Amino acid sequence: FPPPEVELLTQFAPLAVIAIGTARLYAQAQREKHYFESLLQNSPVATAIVDLDGCVRSWNPAAAELFGYSAAEAM
Repeated sequence: FPPPEVELLTQFAPLAVIAIGTARLYAQAQREKHYFESLLQNSPVATAIVDLDGCVRSWNPAAAELFGYSAAEAM
């Protein structure tokens, strides 16, 4: 490769490494989010997730059965 192309590739390579690492972390976070949501939805334990403002952010089917409110009503 001619020197200008080598220089360009040398500058681009670290950015490519960062982009690939970021993509892997995002994919891992998505898998963990899916796993957590699956656990929550299939748990026999009534679970409500509330944010710092006191707003219900998640309400699983067991909570709906126990308290008598659907997820939409609770949130």
